[in-house]
Amino acid sequence: MRHLRDENDRLRESVAAHRAALTTKEAELDGARQRLLGAHERIRAARSFADWRARLEAARRESAQERLAEQHYQRALARRALAAWKGRLETTWRQLVERGCQEKAMRVCEELGAECEDKLQRLQAELEAARSELRLERAERERAEASMREALMRGVSALNLEAMRVFGGTGVGPEDPAAAAVNGNHGNGSVADEEADDSKPMARSPRPSSRGRLPAQPPMQVATAPPGGTAARRQQQHQSPVRSQSGRIPQQQRQRAPLLVQSDLPAAACQLRLSSRSGRPPACGLSAREAGDLGGRRRRQPAKFLQSVVGISGADCR
Repeated sequence: MRHLRDENDRLRESVAAHRAALTTKEAELDGARQRLLGAHERIRAARSFADWRARLEAARRESAQERLAEQHYQRALARRALAAWKGRLETTWRQLVERGCQEKAMRVCEELGAECEDKLQRLQAELEAARSELRLERAERERAEASMREALMRGVSALNLEAMRVFGGTGVGPEDPAAAAVNGNHGNGSVADEEADDSKPMARSPRPSSRGRLPAQPPMQVATAPPGGTAARRQQQHQSPVRSQSGRIPQQQRQRAPLLVQSDLPAAACQLRLSSRSGRPPACGLSAREAGDLGGRRRRQPAKFLQSVVGISGADCR
């Protein structure tokens, strides 16, 4: 019995020891559980804090981006509005400047047009005056040429008549029909007759052969009228024109210059008509051929003939 009692006591002591150990282990487990729950809470709090911080940072960043976007939008809108205002202002200013320039250009063009019109009218008036003066000068020149041609023909006819009277012998005088016809044909100074004479071939006198050659005649002087005659009076009335420093004859004396007389020309011109028509050698030392050439030159170029015979220049003839 006693043994059973001892066994029961021993078992009771072991149960108490196991209960104490179990209580200690439960206390340790509770402490570990509490520590684990605290760590879990700390981890959850840290995770929550990190999440909150991330959300806060994202919110801040988003607000900053929104603020920057708003600022960019406002700046872009202001820039666009400023560009539109500046463009409108420039357009308005350009239009104003263009309008002002156009008005100024139109005003300048009108002034220039009026000035050009006045200048054109003045130049047209000057041109008309110059044309009228040119027509007058041309008419005066034609009259002077006609009078000079008439005087030349009249002087040549007078020279021919004088030469025919001196060298032709008796029966030739102013009353001779042939001389009157020659004087009438050449005294009028007709241009048509001169052109007809120019168009005809120049009749050359036959060259005398060596056997029948005429003896050379001594040069003879043209018989002039006495000092008290008509030729002398005409010569005194119509003296040789006085030339100016430039070599030209004044217009008043040029109009009187065609009134030539037979004593104003040399003897070679007096014998021209007779030698060219009769075929006899002239008394002034010229051959028949040279005399014929001189007569043809007289018909073709009266001005040069007058210059070579009388001594009047071409400018005086014009």
